[in-house]
Amino acid sequence: LCRAVCARVRAAGLVPCILRHPMPYGDLRQQRVQRFRCLADLDRHGCTLEEREDYRHHLEAGTEVWAGVDYSAVLREAEGGADVVVWDGGNNDTPFVRPDLWICVTDPFRVGQETTYYPSEVNVIQADVIVVNKANACAREQAEVARERMAELNPRARVVLADSELTLGAAGSRPASPQGHAALAAWLEGRTVVAVEDGPTATHGEQPFGAARRACEEHGAAVFDWRPCAVGALRDTLKAHPHLGCTLPAVGYGRVQVADLKA
Repeated sequence: LCRAVCARVRAAGLVPCILRHPMPYGDLRQQRVQRFRCLADLDRHGCTLEEREDYRHHLEAGTEVWAGVDYSAVLREAEGGADVVVWDGGNNDTPFVRPDLWICVTDPFRVGQETTYYPSEVNVIQADVIVVNKANACAREQAEVARERMAELNPRARVVLADSELTLGAAGSRPASPQGHAALAAWLEGRTVVAVEDGPTATHGEQPFGAARRACEEHGAAVFDWRPCAVGALRDTLKAHPHLGCTLPAVGYGRVQVADLKA
């Protein structure tokens, strides 16, 4: 959604930038203000897998990403080179700046959690627009329940249903092409593969499936059960979140976790 907003801003002849919520996994003194202009900056700042996953799509689209610890300083720097600042708040984070337009994205598979997770409820109540995504991935009734729930919690917001298109792309070949999608779909059929999902969504988000599992189901692939192979941090993650099943969460917050993930 943030990429779509940035594309609209760019189409209007303006320059957008992304302001990300903080992910302070390293030396906070070195992370006071972080500017990402290209993929090489991910290495320069020693980014975790989660940061790389969240930042790379913006960078590939040509949008600068700003993050850090001192958000007063981060915002001043970001405003200096952009016409529109788009807050991209992962993990349900509320914006650290006062927005002119507040858009909240919700998940129809997690209806009920909007009031049991903080600050999810704040986002829903304060939003100007609420997008119920994945409407094409669940039963229509389920999407309508989510829409009605959002309207009940925030009657003044505009609530819209949005489809989430699932496309397949080989690593390093973004954006995925229709030809690449078709070739990978045919390749998947009948194979057994590892389904790696977004870490926070699969773990404390309590959702044991995501785009990877859905791709396997749609294209006839079996999901490999990685649990007997789990070591170190992954074994601990499995104990803490037994609902995961065969889903492998991308928990790469440091060198030890990355090493365990590779193992």
